[in-house]
Amino acid sequence: MCFSTDSIEQRTKEMFEEIRLHSIFPSVTAVSSTGDNPFVAKVILRDSNGTSYFVEPNESGLQFARGEITYKEYKKIERKGNIFGIESFSVIVASFFLMFWALSSYVL
Repeated sequence: MCFSTDSIEQRTKEMFEEIRLHSIFPSVTAVSSTGDNPFVAKVILRDSNGTSYFVEPNESGLQFARGEITYKEYKKIERKGNIFGIESFSVIVASFFLMFWALSSYVL
């Protein structure tokens, strides 16, 4: 089964360009993923003191690059998003198990 990642790659490139153009940091570097179709996986922002910040090319990464939020707030937003994703996946899996259990009880 093939899955086209063109739209995902395009969106990450657009977000990287937005971060590069609107960043308050003097140095902005893209880190590409490895594999058949490399895309921008992380963005490295370096301040004038040489401190490096690794952000993802998304809206919260753009907010941090603009200086609208702190790095601590950025990490908190990312962590909250990851927890939400795990919880959603768990609910979906549990729902499927419940449906299969109910269906098997009904059939038997």
